[in-house]
Amino acid sequence: MPQHAKSFESGMGERSAQIVLLVRAFEEADPEGRILSPYTRMAATRRALAVTGISNFDGELAEAAHIRSGETVMRRARVLLNALVRKLPFLPRILKVAELGASTGPLIIGAALIIGMLTNLLGAGRRINLLSFPLLGLLGWNLAIYVFMSVCAVLQRVRYCPVGRRRLSVRLTGWLLRGALGRRLRGRKLTRSPETQITAKALVRFAALWNRAAGPLLASRVRGVLHVGAAALLVGAIAGMYVRGLAFEYRATWESTWLDAGQVQVLLNLVLGPASRVLGLAVPDVAPLQAPDGSGPAGPWINLYAMTALLVVVVPRGALMLYAMWRAARLAAKVPIDLGDSYFRGIFTAWRGATRLVRVVPYSFTAPSGRLDALKRLLHDFFGARADIRVRAPLEYGEEAATLTAPGDDVEAGERETAWVVLFNLAQTPESEVHGRLLQELRGELESSGGQLLVMVDVSAYHDKVDSPERRIDRLKAWSRVVGEAGLSAVEVALDEPAGDAVLEAVAAARWRSPVESEG
Repeated sequence: MPQHAKSFESGMGERSAQIVLLVRAFEEADPEGRILSPYTRMAATRRALAVTGISNFDGELAEAAHIRSGETVMRRARVLLNALVRKLPFLPRILKVAELGASTGPLIIGAALIIGMLTNLLGAGRRINLLSFPLLGLLGWNLAIYVFMSVCAVLQRVRYCPVGRRRLSVRLTGWLLRGALGRRLRGRKLTRSPETQITAKALVRFAALWNRAAGPLLASRVRGVLHVGAAALLVGAIAGMYVRGLAFEYRATWESTWLDAGQVQVLLNLVLGPASRVLGLAVPDVAPLQAPDGSGPAGPWINLYAMTALLVVVVPRGALMLYAMWRAARLAAKVPIDLGDSYFRGIFTAWRGATRLVRVVPYSFTAPSGRLDALKRLLHDFFGARADIRVRAPLEYGEEAATLTAPGDDVEAGERETAWVVLFNLAQTPESEVHGRLLQELRGELESSGGQLLVMVDVSAYHDKVDSPERRIDRLKAWSRVVGEAGLSAVEVALDEPAGDAVLEAVAAARWRSPVESEG
C-alpha cells in the first residue's frame, strides 16, 4: 500500500473528517443527484485520483489505494464541498458549529455568569448563618462532582462504570449537536423545496455520523466548556455577593442544635484555613456570633468564603478545563474514519479492476442466467467494476484442471492479473477424489504461473429443493471439509439474494493468492 494511504488509516484531522462526513451525508441523502449531480461526483472522483497519482496503479495496489487512501477521499470531498458551498453558502458555518466549541462555549459561559450574579448567595435577609451559607451548597456540589469523576475514572480502567458516563456523554453531545445545527438551519429561513428537504435530511445524517466518529472529541470539548461554566457560575455568584455588600450591611451569625462554639470554631478553621493563609486573614472568633443575640460584621467571612470558592472550584475547574482542551486537541488531530465501509468502497468501485481478468468456472452444472448476473455483480463489487469477468462453459464431471489452463484458452497469461472462481452447486455431493483433486490441481498450476483462486458454493438451488436446515448444514460442512483438504476455503453464496458486506468480507478472507503473485 502506498505510504500516503497508510498515513490516514489511524484517522484524519478534524476539519478533513468533517468535510468527508458532510459530503457523505449529502450523497446519501441525495441519491437522485438534485444537489450533487452524478456527473459532479464522478468528476470529483476522477480529479482526486489524478491529483493523488494512484489512478495508474494496477491490481491489488490500486484496490488498496483506492479503498484505503485517506488523501484521495479527502481531496474528493473537498472538491464536492466547493460544489455544495456554491449552492449552500452557509455550510462552512455548519462545520464550525459542529465543533461544539465556538458555538456552545460563549453561550454556556455567559449564561453561567449571569445566573451566578443573579443568585443571591447571601440570602434574603441581612443575616448570614455561617453554617448554612448558600455558598457551602455550591462548594459541596463541586466536591461531589470531583468524587464522581474520580470514581468513574477508576472504574473505566477496569472497563466498568455503572453510571454509563460514556453513554451519557455521547447522548449529551448528540443533543447539543442536533440543537446547534437545527438553530443554524432555522436561522437561514429556507424555502420549502425538495433541495431544502434534502439539506435538512443531510444535516441530520451528518450530525449522526459526526457524533459517532468524533464522540470522544466532542465530549472532551463539552466537558471543558462545562468546567469553565461551573467556574463562571461561582465567579458570578461571588461578584454578586460583593455588589450586594456595597448597598446593604450583612451580619454574620450561627446556630446549631448539636455543635457548641468550640466545635464550630474547629470546623470553620478546617474549611476556611487554606483561604485564611492565602489572604493572611485569621478566622474570626465564632463565640460572640452565636444566635440568637450574637452577630458580627460579615465582610471578613465573605472574603474567606469567596477565596475558599476560588480555591475549591475555580482553580480545579480551570485545571480540568485545560486537561479537557488538551485531550480534545489530541483527539482532533486524528478522528477515526472507517475508510473500508461500503460507502467508501462504492466511491471508487468504477475505477478499480481495469487490468483484472476474472474467470468463472461452473462445475458440472448450468446456473440460470439471472443467478450468473447476480454472481457477476458480486464479483464486480469485489474486484472492481472495470474487471473483465468471463463465465466459461461448465466443466464436465471428472474433467481435469489442465483443460482450464491449456494453451489456446482465452486467458492472457502473463499479460493480465487473473483470478479463477470455481463455482460449485450445493446440490452436488462433494467428493475428495473428484472435486478436491480438481482444486488441488488448479492450485498447483497457479502456484507456478501466478494467479488467484476463489471457491464458491451456490446454495440457492439446494434451498429450493430441500427444506431441512439440518441437511443444508451437513452438506455445507461436507463441502467445507473437501475444499479445506485442498488448502482452500469455501464461500457460501445465495445467488438468488442480494450480496451484503458479510459476503464480500467472506470472499476477501477465502481468496487464495499464489506465492508468485504475493511476492510480486
